[in-house]
Amino acid sequence: MSDSEGEQKPAALEEFTAGLRQLRSEAGDPSFRRMAERSGAVSHATLHLTVKGRRLQPWETVREFVRACGGDEAEWSARYARTKAILSGEIPPDAPATADSGTAGSTTGSTSTESNNTDTDSAQPTSTEPASTEPTGTEPASTGGGTRHSATDPRVDVWDGVVALPEQRSSEGTRRSWAKAWLVAPLVVLIAAAAVLGFRLGDDEEPRQAHARSGSAGEADTVALTEPVHPGDDSALAADLGIQDGAVVAPNQQFTRTFELLNAGSVHWKDRFLQRMENATGPRFCDTPPRVEIPDTAPGDTVKVPVTARAAQEPTTCKVRWKMVDENGRQLLPEKRPVYFMVHVRPDA
Repeated sequence: MSDSEGEQKPAALEEFTAGLRQLRSEAGDPSFRRMAERSGAVSHATLHLTVKGRRLQPWETVREFVRACGGDEAEWSARYARTKAILSGEIPPDAPATADSGTAGSTTGSTSTESNNTDTDSAQPTSTEPASTEPTGTEPASTGGGTRHSATDPRVDVWDGVVALPEQRSSEGTRRSWAKAWLVAPLVVLIAAAAVLGFRLGDDEEPRQAHARSGSAGEADTVALTEPVHPGDDSALAADLGIQDGAVVAPNQQFTRTFELLNAGSVHWKDRFLQRMENATGPRFCDTPPRVEIPDTAPGDTVKVPVTARAAQEPTTCKVRWKMVDENGRQLLPEKRPVYFMVHVRPDA
C-alpha cells in the first residue's frame, strides 16, 4: 500500500513529518541512502518511513534522521515528545506549547558516542560527546517523588501540562491503551510491510551499483562499497592534533584540526584526499574546504593532514566528517569509519 492510499495522516503527524522534510531540504536534500550511510545505525528504507509512513516512528529512528541532516536534537526531541502526546490523546492538538509538555525550544540536546576512527575499525581516540540512548531536555520534570525525568523524554506522558511516567497513569487509561494496541497492531504491521516492500521495489533514490561511481572534485556523494578499492589498502588514525572534540569556539573563529594517519596497508598512497561527507552550508554550519590533499605516504609511514575550518556564524554544534577518496571523489576505504571533528559554537567563548 502506498502512502497515498488508505486513511489520511493525523494532522499532528503530518506537521511533524513536514518539519523533518524541511530539515532534510535545508541540509541539501541528501538521498535516504546517503543519510543511512552517514548514520550507520538505520537503513535507508527506515529513514524513508520516518517522513512517508502514516505512524510516528521510534525516537531512535527520528534521532538518526535529525543527526544525518545536522539538526538540533534538543529541539526535535521536544517536538517528538509533544507530537507523541497529541497522537496518544494525552493532550489535545491545540494545547499550548509549554516546557512541561515537551515542546520545541529546549536548548540542550542529547549527543551520541561515535568511534573517531579514520577509515579504521581499531580502537582509537574518541569524541568527547557523552553517550546517550535517550533524548534529554533542559527542564527535568518531577514525577511526585523518586526518580526525575526529562520533560522532553519520549517515554514521559503528559496530562494537562503535568509530566508523568506511563506507569503512573490510571489503570483505566492503561486498559484503554492496551485495547487500542490490540486493534491497531495488525493494521500497523500490514501497512509497514507494504510500505517497505513498495519502497524497495520502486526506490527512486539511487540505482544500485556494484562499484562506486566517480564524481567531480569536491563531490561528497559516493556509493559505499564494503571492500577497499585496492587490495591490501588500509589506514588507521594515529592521533588527533590541534583543536580537540568538544572544544568551545566563538562564531566565525578560525581553528585547525590535524589528523595524523597511518598507512596500515601494503599500498603506496598517492593522489589521495580527505573529502568532507556533509555538503550543507549556511550560518549554522562550520565552513571548511570540500577536500584536503593527503601527501604521498608509503606503507608503514604516518602523515599529518591539517584541516583549517571557520566556526559557524550562529550558536550551534558542528560535527564534520571526512573520508579518504581519490582524485575522482571515489571512496578508497569505504568500509572504514570516517574521521571527524566536533566543536560547540558559543557567543561567549
